[in-house]
Amino acid sequence: NANNSALAEKAVADTTASNGSAAWMPADHEQKALIRELWRVPMVTIARDAGRRLRCYLSVRCELSGEEGVVFRCGVDGLNPELIVTATDIPDNRYHTYELGVFENLMGWKTLWLAPGNNPDNVKGIFVDRIWLVQVA
Repeated sequence: NANNSALAEKAVADTTASNGSAAWMPADHEQKALIRELWRVPMVTIARDAGRRLRCYLSVRCELSGEEGVVFRCGVDGLNPELIVTATDIPDNRYHTYELGVFENLMGWKTLWLAPGNNPDNVKGIFVDRIWLVQVA
C-alpha cells in the first residue's frame, strides 16, 4: 500500500518532465503507489457547482527494458473501469498523455491512484509528470 514508503512514489529530478521533476515509483509491485485526493482540488467543487463534468489526464513516462506485460494501472476509486497500460501500448521512453475518463462528480472522498504492474523484468520505473482536469459540458 502507499503507506509503505518503499512502494510509494518519490519526487525525483527529471529533465524531461514539464517542470524538471516527477513522481517516480519502482515497477516491482502492484500496490497503489501514487494517490491524489481529487475532492480537495478546487476545480472539482467549481465543476460540481456549475453542473459540469471533468475529463482527467495523466502524463506518464515509463522506462522500459522489455516489451511484455502490464506496466501500470490507474483509476479513480469507485468510478469507471481502470486504465490498464501494457508494454506494447508504449512506443518509447518519452512522456505520453493518457486519458483516464470523464467524470460527473469527483466529490465524496474520490481519489485517483496509479499502481505499477509488478513487471520488473520489462519495466525499470514509472514517472508521472502531471495530472490535470479539464471541464467539459
